[in-house]
Amino acid sequence: MQNYKPYLILIIGEILLILTFLHFGHGLQQDILVLNIIVSSVIYLMLFSSFLFPLINLKDKAQSDIGFIGVNWFFSAGYTLVAIAIMVYFNLLHKETGRFENQLLVHAILFFLLLIGGFMSRKTADKVSEVYQEQKIERNQLDELRKTTKNLVLRSELMSDLSPEFKYNLNRLLEDIRYLSPSNNLDANQLDEKYIETIRRIDDMLYNKENNKENMDVALKQCAQFLKERKQLYSN
Repeated sequence: MQNYKPYLILIIGEILLILTFLHFGHGLQQDILVLNIIVSSVIYLMLFSSFLFPLINLKDKAQSDIGFIGVNWFFSAGYTLVAIAIMVYFNLLHKETGRFENQLLVHAILFFLLLIGGFMSRKTADKVSEVYQEQKIERNQLDELRKTTKNLVLRSELMSDLSPEFKYNLNRLLEDIRYLSPSNNLDANQLDEKYIETIRRIDDMLYNKENNKENMDVALKQCAQFLKERKQLYSN
């Protein structure tokens, strides 16, 4: 029953709005009165919905609604103020020019602008979400670099027959990764993939390290070169 209370309040408020217009607007033409009720109902429903439904979804890590709020409130507030001003102007101040056709045209234009605002708000929110997803993919790529390198470092620490120089160079790779920035650059992504592939190849060669010592050293130098090139690449 608790979930129905906001909607019950919404309905009661709409009824009171209609009754108020019917009571105080008896001097208006019926078509103009109906138009004013419709416009006022749109404003009422628009404002009430902003309180009924939270504008920010705390579960949305992208926080795409933040980009939506600014544009949405700009058009909503603009529509509300101008629509009320138009009703006051035509129905109280200048009744001689307040023919139904004039008011209908003006309110139709305002409502069209409101729809454009809603479209722009949604496009803004979608763009924020898109940027977040791109950044998430970039961060995941860096996390994969750290994870594969760290696993190899931990494994090498358990092998006493590996040279201290090899272990040192491997730890240097892990240290260098800390200075990398997420990037949507295609070349950076290709370097990341090459690096991960080479690290995994080194990991495989550890099973037969006696025969692969030279290849392991070469692969380790390749990884260092990949990271050196990668540090110079940033997002477009």
